Amino acid sequence: MMEVCTRNLDKRRDQAERLFSRILQQQIYIAFSTELSLEHRPTLRGFASEGLHDLIREKTPERFVDTRPAFVVMDAGLRTLEPILAAIRFDNVAIHEAAHIAVDAMTAESCSQFNGTALRGLASEKPSKEPIRWLNHHGRFIRAMLHIARRAKSGGMLVDLPIAFSGKNYGLSHIKKYAAALGDEPAKKDWKPLAEVLATPMPEKFQELWTADVQRSFESVRSRKGQL
Repeated sequence: MMEVCTRNLDKRRDQAERLFSRILQQQIYIAFSTELSLEHRPTLRGFASEGLHDLIREKTPERFVDTRPAFVVMDAGLRTLEPILAAIRFDNVAIHEAAHIAVDAMTAESCSQFNGTALRGLASEKPSKEPIRWLNHHGRFIRAMLHIARRAKSGGMLVDLPIAFSGKNYGLSHIKKYAAALGDEPAKKDWKPLAEVLATPMPEKFQELWTADVQRSFESVRSRKGQL
């Protein structure tokens, strides 16, 4: 059944919110940066955080129901695009951010311990200059994202994996290599709880690819330090 089908960005957000709540097996919010009045650096496309419900309650009280995990999609640029391109961009940013909620085990209970005060400046902070760029986008995250992408596609989302995850930005292999290495696991475990899936060992080829990427990234750091 196609759950996400409209090209209207606001209505698409509402449909996606329902779909991702089903995928993540808990109610979530999807917010837009413009409605939360969040200033952000140009390269930031979205982020998930346990304090976002506070900003949603303050800025869009008509949408607030209760404390839930949430992510933001930066929408100002999307609204300048043709509707089909905006839909594609939105869908794939949402897939990426939904994976953060899954991997970071965000829940209503964990979110209740946070407030949104610190988030006002978070989106405008400069990107970290950590030499290891994949720290929050590790193998577990990639695996979860690929499972979510399959489920999102079955719900009508316009999945384009390189938009959802650019391996180059994190010093990692192309996402399609990871998808190939994961094989048919997303199909075999379709709609099983993500926590249950992620609790099992990575498929061998996927583990090998991830290990090789990690080794290469550390070797690159050592090489750069040696040149200083």
